[in-house]
Amino acid sequence: MWGCLRDDARGNLLVNFVASLDLISCNVGSSSTYVRYNAQSIVDVTFARLDQGAEIRNWRVRLDLNSESDNRYITYELARGPQFELNRPHVSRCWAVRKLDWMELRTRLTNVPQQLTLQDGSDPDVKAGALNDILVDLCDHSMPHRFVLRSRKTVHWWSDEIAAIRQASCRARRRYQRAGRRDDAEERAREREAYSSARKELRRAIRLAQVESWNKLCLLVDEDPGDCPTGVDIRRWVYQSRLEVMTFHMAQALSGHGCYQHYLWKRKRAANPYCMHCEEPEDTVEHTLFNCPFWAEDRREMEQCVGRPLRPNDVPDIILGPEQELLPDDAFRRRRIEAMAEK
Repeated sequence: MWGCLRDDARGNLLVNFVASLDLISCNVGSSSTYVRYNAQSIVDVTFARLDQGAEIRNWRVRLDLNSESDNRYITYELARGPQFELNRPHVSRCWAVRKLDWMELRTRLTNVPQQLTLQDGSDPDVKAGALNDILVDLCDHSMPHRFVLRSRKTVHWWSDEIAAIRQASCRARRRYQRAGRRDDAEERAREREAYSSARKELRRAIRLAQVESWNKLCLLVDEDPGDCPTGVDIRRWVYQSRLEVMTFHMAQALSGHGCYQHYLWKRKRAANPYCMHCEEPEDTVEHTLFNCPFWAEDRREMEQCVGRPLRPNDVPDIILGPEQELLPDDAFRRRRIEAMAEK
């Protein structure tokens, strides 16, 4: 692979290691790179993983230069050729190779096309893209995707002050961990106490920020419900609600969290977001309650009471009843409307 005439176990291990990393050997010729008075060999090997269009040129062992050591000088040139872009999709290597299912891979290999021939005048990029699709499909079905740690979403109560306190807590934790590898018991106890104090301060700052944020939200709702970030008049749901018991299915319908395929798919608990009863590509709360034909009979009874097709804006009126500000001042008419809403 690099011009050495001798084959041994260490060389085979190195070849397998280089092949697993997709590296190439840049050595040219069989000139020894290590020379002593009684032995010589090729122990200096140049490996590279080159970008598209790049190449290593004029690699050679400099016999004409004195290195003042047993190892000879090696020179080469790194050249970048013209850049070409193939019309193939980029697929990141995001599979857990250690969990490869060899049986599934062999089964899939028997069903793929055995050869991809180029017809006269056909575009090679098309065949390259087809081969890439086959390889991606094989990987998707024979091994799971590797978990990629993503940054956490910011929360509304987070602040620069809490971020600074968290950084101080992390520094205290690292000092405590480093002290645990030393023999000084007093230093470990001192760093442990400092880390415990920093962690308690972080928890206290987070708790105070959460309470302050909740109090601000309550004040905002009391002053002007229209400016509430949730877009919902919370006071109406608190003071006008006629729900005696919040059932399991009612909580799912109001929050959108639960057995809906779109919700499960976003959290990687379902294979796709499609509705299980129809061809709708997204099974959401709105689709289930207002559009899915599977629940048409249950929906028709409510539409007869309302007198028209149901809309999402009708949900608060159905559950909470009519808004008190819109009811007539006459007590008899008010009670009559409320009685009809109860039905």
